[in-house]
Amino acid sequence: MSDDLWRSEVDWQAQDGVPVPPGIPVCWMRRPSNDVNVACIYETESGWRVSTTDERATEESIREYRDRDVAIEDFLSRVDGFVRYQELRKRLRGQR
Repeated sequence: MSDDLWRSEVDWQAQDGVPVPPGIPVCWMRRPSNDVNVACIYETESGWRVSTTDERATEESIREYRDRDVAIEDFLSRVDGFVRYQELRKRLRGQR
């Protein structure tokens, strides 16, 4: 995970021991169901699936992993992307 995310002003909460910033929607250890614009991680028969959803709640950017730690690293990278996007939108709107 990038150092910039750790230095951001986001307060972190832990879900199952993994830090997730509050206000960032995620699908943690469950398949997405009508969840729009979220990062997802959940277990499948063959390992772990990491994905994001679009504005129609369609799962996209799907990656399959056998190693849970590698899957979580990918998931956190996607959460990092959502955080950066929100921070950029705030700056552009002059809310920062």
